[in-house]
Amino acid sequence: MDFWKRAQELKDEITQNRRCIHQNAEVGLNLPNTKAFVTEKLREYGLKPTECGHGVTATLGKPGKTLLLRADMDALPIQEKNFDKPYRSQNDGAMHACGHDAHTAMLLGAFMIQGLNAGPLLFTTNADLCYVIFGAMAICTTLMLVIEYFGIPLFLQTLKVPQGILLPVIVMLCCVGAYASGNKMFCVWTVLIFGAVGYLFNKADIPAPPFILGAVLGPMIESNLRRALQMSRGSFLPFLTRPVSCIFILASVAIIVTTVISQVRSAKKEG
Repeated sequence: MDFWKRAQELKDEITQNRRCIHQNAEVGLNLPNTKAFVTEKLREYGLKPTECGHGVTATLGKPGKTLLLRADMDALPIQEKNFDKPYRSQNDGAMHACGHDAHTAMLLGAFMIQGLNAGPLLFTTNADLCYVIFGAMAICTTLMLVIEYFGIPLFLQTLKVPQGILLPVIVMLCCVGAYASGNKMFCVWTVLIFGAVGYLFNKADIPAPPFILGAVLGPMIESNLRRALQMSRGSFLPFLTRPVSCIFILASVAIIVTTVISQVRSAKKEG
């Protein structure tokens, strides 16, 4: 691989990462926004970041001899006065005046160069891997269809298992899967607590689907909202001026209004 050429291809993205970090400067060991930004980027690059004290770590490659690369992420307690820069620090009394924003952006660039960049360039720089992934997906889809078609009679037999046996097995598998996903007991407690919440919802006749949608889509909405606000420099105006986002917002408002109106009318008829 021509590393210099690859770095030049990623120059704009590395620069954008550096400016986003610079714009959200944080001092000391309390770096929630910076850690969230770095964690999100590492996940975009196909890695599995984990918290390490006040920082974030990720392993690239196979287990064995490892080369450690590190970068500081904290800023200095200085008031930035570069008012002509659109990416100036938005936090009073905090500024990346010592270059840690560049250090972090360069380390993210190293991950992109050495690993897989989950973006449009993936089809150019790793075309062979893309074909392997597509082929594997086609084979898996075909096998799933075959197994599901011929396995339906067998799967239906599980309905004959007494609930006293079936439900504990399901709970056990959910807990094992939760622990395996994060290697933390916190994940298991989350499954148990939200299972109890779902039970209470059922007893109180509260619909669970909206809650589930919020739990699943919430992190995605927060991540994309943070990215959009960074690109718009903290302004919500582009959400209304861009046609696609404006259409979705108007459609959401229309759905909410029509739902409320229909429920009010139904309540009046029943009353």
